Amino acid sequence: MKKALLNYRTKTSRQSPQGKPNVFFTCHEKDFNSFFDTESKAVLWADENIDCAIWYNSDAYYYPTGDESKEEYYSLLYDMNLFVIPVTLNFLKGNNRAYDIDFRYALDHNITLLMIMEEQGLEDLFETMCGQLQYLDRYQDSTTQDSSRTS
Repeated sequence: MKKALLNYRTKTSRQSPQGKPNVFFTCHEKDFNSFFDTESKAVLWADENIDCAIWYNSDAYYYPTGDESKEEYYSLLYDMNLFVIPVTLNFLKGNNRAYDIDFRYALDHNITLLMIMEEQGLEDLFETMCGQLQYLDRYQDSTTQDSSRTS
């Protein structure tokens, strides 16, 4: 397999991921630098009682090819309890690992998705590409609207 290495982040750099719930962060390769730090820190520090490991692909441009490579990659995804996915126009255009493989894998294997709408005006495209899933919306007015959309 061509390096589909997953790295991890925990609350402190000295912690091992063993025994912790596994969270997988994935996004369009062009969005990684914009959202990984913000979203991983938000998950790690959302509640001091929650202690998990955030896993991510060390090569944002990695795309498994061939049956053996895909099976090895899927075996890494199988151990995840939650997928965190920033939703951007890049992600919703498809033709990227985050949408074509990671998102689809989570849906097919009933793994919980935390979809975070990171750009305005994508609601209709999101519904077309992802169906009627709930998501967190960074841009809604929290005083007047719920923080998720359901159709």
